[in-house]
Amino acid sequence: MASIIHLENCAAKHLHDFIDPNGPRSFATYDRQGDPAVFGPLDALAPALLDARLGSREVNQMFSGNRNDPYNKLRVAIEKCLYELSSITDQSGELLDFANADLSGTRGPWSFVNACYIASDSTPNVKVTKVSKMLHRKQPTFIPIIDSKLASFYDLSKSQRSRYWTALQADFRENRKFLNGLGKGITTSEGKPISSLRVADIVIWEHIVTGCQEAKESR
Repeated sequence: MASIIHLENCAAKHLHDFIDPNGPRSFATYDRQGDPAVFGPLDALAPALLDARLGSREVNQMFSGNRNDPYNKLRVAIEKCLYELSSITDQSGELLDFANADLSGTRGPWSFVNACYIASDSTPNVKVTKVSKMLHRKQPTFIPIIDSKLASFYDLSKSQRSRYWTALQADFRENRKFLNGLGKGITTSEGKPISSLRVADIVIWEHIVTGCQEAKESR
């Protein structure tokens, strides 16, 4: 099975290319967490910085205040998720870690994340991929991005999201030291350390979209 460690020959280059302020990627603009407990219209538009098209109509509906509108319900779910996750972090004093997430639980931190994805089942053009890109920048140590390119690394489709999160989590746990080393010393435009989960996302995504052939063969 594919693994992040198979990219050790090219991972550093992929990460460098993505964070290059003179390059074409959006590290300087997308990776701005702001207040992790607050979700505003500009946070909703953030997926566009990662090539996920999102128009003003959907975002306007998210913030319409119409309790019966599914987009508004999605926004409420996201706000609740971020508030609850930030409260847990404040109480524990430690950042939430995807490696420790109970992905099968109906209670606990991941249940708030999953509630957002369930809400997105009713919002045309704002599905799991875009919602994950809204959430990840607010909780970059806990909530991974999912899209078709990332899922394809593990020979999955983005519709197999539960299997993707399980595969990524196992790989992330196994190769945390490698990812920590790649991200050491790298900070966002806000001066915050890049998360190892974000490093994994960047390296895998760059490897796929550039058609890199430097990966070691899996054994």
